[in-house]
Amino acid sequence: MGRNRPPVIRARQATSAKPWKAPSDRRAAWLLVADAGEINDIARRFVDVLLAGVPDLVSVIMLAR
Repeated sequence: MGRNRPPVIRARQATSAKPWKAPSDRRAAWLLVADAGEINDIARRFVDVLLAGVPDLVSVIMLAR
């Protein structure tokens, strides 16, 4: 019974992390066309996940650059 307790505590601690705030539309657009060296790791992950979810954006971004 005591062995089940630590995962519950860990799960609660994981959910207490500060939620990530999505960028505004304007900021998201800028992140998509920014050079990789201009944005931080969190923003880079946002761009990577967005492009993985909407692969058609890649060609549009290339045109925009």
